[in-house]
Amino acid sequence: MWACPKCGEKMEPNFDVCWSCGTSRAGLKDPDFGKEADTAPEPEPEPREAVKVGRIRPAEHGPCRACGSTRIIPDVEVLDQGARSDGHLQVVVCGDPHALIFKDRVYGKLRAWVCGSCGFTELRVRNPEELYLKSLEAREKGNA
Repeated sequence: MWACPKCGEKMEPNFDVCWSCGTSRAGLKDPDFGKEADTAPEPEPEPREAVKVGRIRPAEHGPCRACGSTRIIPDVEVLDQGARSDGHLQVVVCGDPHALIFKDRVYGKLRAWVCGSCGFTELRVRNPEELYLKSLEAREKGNA
């Protein structure tokens, strides 16, 4: 941990600039801090062949989106207490949602990132690429 030389806010070692006031570890103010980024058009989606299904990237977490705290508890298990559950809370994307039985389902287990200061919680899925590809398949078939 390091303390901002201007405002005294405690920073995680992986931050080079104070999230609160924009001052570097050396005490220099970032001239672009607080300015809105130019809004660039959304990039084109990757070609389907370039997406690696099942890849899990380590999630990046900065300060809490609600209170700004850096006391983030990453990758917390989210449980489902249902009678027929395997115990993990999940989302599902269906390749053929209108089918009676064989809906071509892909499941994604959820994990939570929790702020240790205010309790704000974000849910993230483990296999976003696989779910996205299944949703593209459904749209291409006209099923979404």
